[in-house]
Amino acid sequence: MNCKNRIERKLRKTDGISRAEVNYSTNTAEITYIGEKISPEQIITIIESLGYGISGNPARAHTLRTIMIIIALYAVLQFTGVLNILAPSRLAGGNMGYAVLFAVGLVTSVHCAAMCGGLSLSQSLSDTHSFVPSVLYNAGRVMSYTAAGFVLGLAGLLTGGPVNGALSMLAFGAGTVPLMLGLGSAVSVLGRKFTDRVTASGAVVIAAMGLVMLSQGGALVGVMPHVSFSREEAGTLGGEQTVRSTLASGRYPDIRVKAGIPVKWVIDAPKGSINGCNYKFMIRDYNIEHTFRTGENVINFMPERAGTVYYSCWMGMITGSIEIYQ
Repeated sequence: MNCKNRIERKLRKTDGISRAEVNYSTNTAEITYIGEKISPEQIITIIESLGYGISGNPARAHTLRTIMIIIALYAVLQFTGVLNILAPSRLAGGNMGYAVLFAVGLVTSVHCAAMCGGLSLSQSLSDTHSFVPSVLYNAGRVMSYTAAGFVLGLAGLLTGGPVNGALSMLAFGAGTVPLMLGLGSAVSVLGRKFTDRVTASGAVVIAAMGLVMLSQGGALVGVMPHVSFSREEAGTLGGEQTVRSTLASGRYPDIRVKAGIPVKWVIDAPKGSINGCNYKFMIRDYNIEHTFRTGENVINFMPERAGTVYYSCWMGMITGSIEIYQ
């Protein structure tokens, strides 16, 4: 135990090391340090100067462990549909009043926190641990929304012209502020006591969300792989294939059809199954863009050759596939 105390005392007195815990029974040490002030190699040198050795490569082990955590978090976010579940059932529309847009922003902010929480977390930490970074981050978001609304209104993509477009996006963005600002403020408070852990957590979340965004972008252009667990088979009657599916809030159905025979795809959308992510899907190979409504939705297409056609929601968050056999 004297060895344990000796190492801990030395490390804790070293500038740049905020925590040092040595486990005598497992011959391991957990050290929290500030990378700008001290490196893993310097820490190893300090321990060796006390007459103790280091086995393995702790820096490499830490890096590998962090990568595994990022991959695991990415898998959870990408394949469980957590982000899709948080999507609001109603999106902002150009014909809404400012008060309604503000309310939609309040609801949508839950999804914003899930998508941008890591970025907000990283911006909310500073050397002084004040609330200013969080306020500036959210002010920048709202200003960006407002500018985008002005440009979209100017281009005729939002009704009412550029001024109405800017005010509409301002109202919507303002609705997202309470939750996002609260998240950032909470992080600032926690950061005063857990700076290293909060910063590390933020970096992991940002990296995992970055992978999710890459996957979504890949899904929109049809280059990301899609994992299929089961497929619904089409039945042929009178020269037409019919396949029936049910829409779920966090996933799209995978189907299997025969090449060369027209397909009538009937997708039932139960009440409550449609949200802000899955309400519109696109099958780029067939130039199909369909907006779901509650009840039966019919999509017709002709599968001309064998292969697999991938499709996704308009955001690229939910994907599905059509297997075509000869």
